[in-house]
Amino acid sequence: MTLGVHEVRVGDIAPAAYPYRSEVGERAERVLQRVGDVPEEADGHVVEAPGTIGLVFGADCLPIAVAGPGGAAILHGGRRGLEQEIAALGVATVEATAAAVGPGIGPCCYEVDLWQEARRQLREAGVQRVESADLCTCCEAELFFSHRRDGDPRRQAGLVWLDEGQR
Repeated sequence: MTLGVHEVRVGDIAPAAYPYRSEVGERAERVLQRVGDVPEEADGHVVEAPGTIGLVFGADCLPIAVAGPGGAAILHGGRRGLEQEIAALGVATVEATAAAVGPGIGPCCYEVDLWQEARRQLREAGVQRVESADLCTCCEAELFFSHRRDGDPRRQAGLVWLDEGQR
């Protein structure tokens, strides 16, 4: 589980026997953190083997899931995280070939187009398959919680996992 902290820190979730991945570069090595039994506050989690689930919470920020040969990651795509290229970092970490951008506050209700920025980072990082919900958490009161709309402390969850035989 990860609680959005609105800064780029990505936690690494892997069984103890699975080696820590460090080949994604100097920048990633500074922000990847191993997550033990206690959930860590971070803006994303990497899942490298079946049997674990990455989880992020957000009210109006985007849940961004990426997957590739190196595993899968779920990222908390808020303004600050996207400014620091969290989507591109997640892509590099798992060598992502596919991504999904979940619901979040849209350009109709927020001065920054988080959807567009997430898609740009994913495309520029080389992800060919990108699905995007393009649903605004602020406009869709019947479907989603929204901190900006209601000041509500409740959150949506974004999850990612690998099935047996995947990796």
